[in-house]
Amino acid sequence: MYLMNRKLKSLFTLAALVFITTVADSASKKKLEFSEPEVVGVLFYADWCGKCKVLDPQLKKATGSFINQPILLTTFDMTNLSSQFQSGQLAKALNLSDLYQKIGVKTGFMVLVDAESGELIDRVNSADSPEIIASKIKAALTKAS
Repeated sequence: MYLMNRKLKSLFTLAALVFITTVADSASKKKLEFSEPEVVGVLFYADWCGKCKVLDPQLKKATGSFINQPILLTTFDMTNLSSQFQSGQLAKALNLSDLYQKIGVKTGFMVLVDAESGELIDRVNSADSPEIIASKIKAALTKAS
């Protein structure tokens, strides 16, 4: 009986911690609002790409301020044939097959594309700081709207 009460107490304590954590996380998160993207940002990435390893953290810093903005950020993974095939399928679903074919397996950069026309607006590379990346995204959103 003692062991059962101890297990129940542990279970209730764990449940309380989960509840408190969930409430705290919910309070700190913004409400997400989804809209049709005006810009698509496509990162051409591969596990073996050195420039990708430099660009990835810069993109994370720069794109955090674009929550609830009409931009879709995605990745075309060129690491191997399987991921290239899946990226080609994604490109087709996003109506970006021409862009995918044109760029091929080059990696280490992100392109910003007008979601409606498929027009290439700008290119982000590993030499760009998070501030420059954010300004390029902002300019792309202005141009596409």
